[in-house]
Amino acid sequence: MGRESSFTGIAVAYQQQCLTFLKKTSFIFLVIDEQGIIQFISENVDNILYHNAEYWIGKKLADTVTGDGVDTVQDLYNDPTKGMVSICSLSFKNVPYSERFFDGTAIPCKLDQGNGYTLYLHDVTQRKLQEKKLLDENKELDGFISKVSHDLKAPLQSIRGLVNLGSQDRENLVRYLDLVNTNVDKLQDYINQLAHYVRSDTSLRVECIDFRGMIEQVFKSHKFMPNAHKITLKTRLDQKAPVYSNAFTLKLVLNNMISNAIKYHDFDQKKPQINISIKSNSKQYQLYVRDNGTGIAEDRVANIFDRFERASTQPGGSGLGLCIVKNALEKIGGEINVTSKKGIGTEFIVSIPNNAMIDCREPVSPKMADT
Repeated sequence: MGRESSFTGIAVAYQQQCLTFLKKTSFIFLVIDEQGIIQFISENVDNILYHNAEYWIGKKLADTVTGDGVDTVQDLYNDPTKGMVSICSLSFKNVPYSERFFDGTAIPCKLDQGNGYTLYLHDVTQRKLQEKKLLDENKELDGFISKVSHDLKAPLQSIRGLVNLGSQDRENLVRYLDLVNTNVDKLQDYINQLAHYVRSDTSLRVECIDFRGMIEQVFKSHKFMPNAHKITLKTRLDQKAPVYSNAFTLKLVLNNMISNAIKYHDFDQKKPQINISIKSNSKQYQLYVRDNGTGIAEDRVANIFDRFERASTQPGGSGLGLCIVKNALEKIGGEINVTSKKGIGTEFIVSIPNNAMIDCREPVSPKMADT
């Protein structure tokens, strides 16, 4: 008796451990009869599928699930010689908040009345979400490669055509070489933008920002763009606190904003201008870049930050610049918005957290004069 009592105690303890394990995990244990009706389901089911055990018991399993594994559940009783069956990607209906996916195993068992199946299901939601993410990313990558391939071919084909023309028309060779050089510059600019887009290891080092010096440096770097000398740059710095941020990202933003403002300006007007304003406090800072250029058509404004979407129908843009800017800003917690009116001008508004976490060696005065 003592030995039997000992075995019984061990069995009870083991059963309790199994029940405790089931309650604390995302496994579901259930039993269905010959009609596929749920006769038993583990008590922890309410932690996983929202509804308690009483909600599920008495329902036909095939009617309560969806997903790739439904056909497997429906076919369990079609072949009475079938042994253990694997179930993949099963999802339960009428579960609020979020869809969850399960893989598992169905094992034949004997019930008090007839035969049945014991099902062990484990949560594979995270894996399914990762698989979906990878599929979406692969699809996006295919589109990216296709678009890049197309955009790289255009200037190369132009260069080939100009070389052929130059070999046949030596009198105008210099003109053809200038056009070749223009196409090479476009190609180089496009490749540089691609490099910015795909580079993910950029240092996000925080430092004190000298906006005036940065703006002047970026503007000077564009002085050889067509008609750039006709534009007046005006800056206004209203800093109630020094700004600490990532200089590489800010330079990237300013470079794109100024380049676009020059490229798509209206040089028929009397006073082409680019106005840049900085406002800051200890928590955040705003960068405003406004021009009185050609503006953006209303039907294009909403999508200009999408990859390969271009703000203008004028030739020369890659459609990557603003997408690169948006992605770079998101890495430092910033955001960018735009307002524009066709024929009047465009204003970009950038808001970024001020990461005042280090001492600024060269304090910025509370307010700086306009230039």
